[in-house]
Amino acid sequence: MTLTARAIYQNNQTIINVKENDVSKNVFFDVTVDGDRTKESEATLVALAIEAFAQQYIPQYATQLTNAKITELNQTIETSKAQQAKTEEMMKLTSGMLNEIVASMSA
Repeated sequence: MTLTARAIYQNNQTIINVKENDVSKNVFFDVTVDGDRTKESEATLVALAIEAFAQQYIPQYATQLTNAKITELNQTIETSKAQQAKTEEMMKLTSGMLNEIVASMSA
């Protein structure tokens, strides 16, 4: 992966455009950093852009994954509770039927 970057300075911020050189891959993104960074080397611009991208999007992505997993686990817990309730009801019915059978045999 070879990324290139260019910088545009506007309103006390630098917009860094990053893209992949390999045309078979569609990697491109823009980030905004404070100050005038237009004199930075391309390698520095790429590093700044990756850092800004990671700070902005990786925590959000991690939160989304965590929330999705929590939702999945909550659904599993609810399903388990429903199954447990059904099992307990079946045990009560079975126990009642056995008690009736024992009582009728004792009579």
